[in-house]
Amino acid sequence: MSSKVQGSRHNFGATTPLRSDKRQKRENRKEERPSADTSCSYPILAYFPSCLFGTILEDTIIKIRILIDCNIEGTINSILVDIDSHIKKKYGITQPAVVDLEDFIGKRDIEADDFKMFKMSNDRAILNEVLIDTYKDLVLSKNYMSLINKIQMIADGNKHFAMLQLETEKNKMLVTSINIVAVELLV
Repeated sequence: MSSKVQGSRHNFGATTPLRSDKRQKRENRKEERPSADTSCSYPILAYFPSCLFGTILEDTIIKIRILIDCNIEGTINSILVDIDSHIKKKYGITQPAVVDLEDFIGKRDIEADDFKMFKMSNDRAILNEVLIDTYKDLVLSKNYMSLINKIQMIADGNKHFAMLQLETEKNKMLVTSINIVAVELLV
């Protein structure tokens, strides 16, 4: 008892061996923790926000799947729109492996039901894919790079589309000017 009293009361500046061991263990634990690397090129979330966002995405994915499964009218409309492909599949007629959005543009009216159904199912699939990939990133690596990559891909697609629209306008102006010159030459 006298050693405890002597170490804690009389020697104000000195620490007892017990306290120094605790302090040393604390410092060792700090060294073992992974340091926050600021040179990382992608965003990393802490554990709690990552789990929180993962839980929110989990609930969102489940609700979207329920909405898709309960949409009987959409399923019936999709079957009616795709009746040609169902008949071709029934009789073994080969079909293209991937149907792309560009296949609809130019061939059919954009206001047509088959285009709307294709676009709606394609948008749902993309949303579901992005949510699932983001959820996996949050759970496994505490980041959201798949979401950032998808947003960047959409932004690049929009820039490309705008560039194509500008080129189309330039080509229309060139055709118009060539037609005017051709008419003047003929007259």
